[in-house]
Amino acid sequence: MTIASALTIVCVLTLSYLDFSVRSDWWQHQSRYQSRLQENSAHLARNISAEIHEIEVNHPPGKDRCMSCHAGILDPSMEEASHPLKTHPQDILKNHPVSAFGCTICHDGRGPATDILAHGKDGFPTPMLQGPLVQSNCYRCHQDLDDVDVPQLAKGRKLVIENGCLGCHKIEGRGAPMGPDLARLGYARTTRGPAGSRKKKVLALYDGNPFLGYIHQAISNPAQVMRSSIMPHFDFRDDQLRNMVIYLNSLQSARQENDSTLLTGASSNQRKPRLSLGLEAAPTRKDRGEILSAVFCVACHGTSTRESLPNPNSIRGKIPSLRTMADRLHLDEDTIPIAIAALEKQNDLNGVEGLSSITSFQFENVRQLILAGSIPGAAKPYGKQPPFVMPAWKEQLSHEDIASIVAYCLTQYSYDDEEWNEEEEWEEEDDDDGVDSEEN
Repeated sequence: MTIASALTIVCVLTLSYLDFSVRSDWWQHQSRYQSRLQENSAHLARNISAEIHEIEVNHPPGKDRCMSCHAGILDPSMEEASHPLKTHPQDILKNHPVSAFGCTICHDGRGPATDILAHGKDGFPTPMLQGPLVQSNCYRCHQDLDDVDVPQLAKGRKLVIENGCLGCHKIEGRGAPMGPDLARLGYARTTRGPAGSRKKKVLALYDGNPFLGYIHQAISNPAQVMRSSIMPHFDFRDDQLRNMVIYLNSLQSARQENDSTLLTGASSNQRKPRLSLGLEAAPTRKDRGEILSAVFCVACHGTSTRESLPNPNSIRGKIPSLRTMADRLHLDEDTIPIAIAALEKQNDLNGVEGLSSITSFQFENVRQLILAGSIPGAAKPYGKQPPFVMPAWKEQLSHEDIASIVAYCLTQYSYDDEEWNEEEEWEEEDDDDGVDSEEN
């Protein structure tokens, strides 16, 4: 190689580097930062050189170069500046120093990038999170809600638990296998996003994140994202849905295992279970049953104010309501209190004074149905199988749990129930056909 050729190569490489520096976002942002500093402190500005700032991180292993553009996040004087020079809330950084954690452990995004692509808005699997959405990633290290202030995530978790999602889905081993296991939902990714007329409005709730928008719509209108879905439609407000999405996106079991071990040194058998149902706070079995019913039953069986779900081509045409439990056990206004009092002390209704043997027999049938599950009979044998079946709860609910649920359901009984009235009407029709109950 001649000297001229070598000089040509050096010149080309130098010009390319200079062009990269001038055009790169990080260089321009750092130049702006130095200009802002120069207005306030010339001495400080002279001691700062424009360069790529990177941190070695372990979640996953790689380089975090966010501070190359976000040059002022540690500088309190940048509190009034616009992004990306604006200072980061310092109270959070006191316990989460950037030098130890980097930025992507909380905010996601493309850590090695030094331009706008770092935000991952171009279809990157984990685009940057900001504001309340960041709470999804707190569970990577913090295994107990009491350890960290995550109000939106806590509200979303409460909504998921109290609206019967575990009646069809599993989270951390609790729940039924009717629908997808949600334990790794936050680890899944899609660029498909929401659809329909509310697409733009939904995406705006999540800074354009298509995956989070997809989860939002999968809850609010399941059939719109998957036509074959039998999941019922829930009338949640957008703010409630956003909180639920923040919680569901936090369920990232594969990354949680790696991140919490790397950052806190806690292995999986040392971590606290995060899905507490609050049963320990229930003073009575009836109260315990109210919690368990909300968690596992009400999404399909309804509540005192919401009807149970329709179940096309099943014999009754809908899922049985929990409000008819007393009727199933052949109880009335006088015997319901006796049964509730008995279930506070024992797990069945055998040998209870004041109750008939048919009541204890029917209670055992109900318990076995809950433990083993059931496939509803078809109204039209050659038609489609009813979409909803009763899952087996033998691995999830104890005999005490079932006794508690029945005790609570008995408190919800009303003789004004539609199903009760239907049975009375059926008996009256028989009488009209010539069957005189008094004469027989």
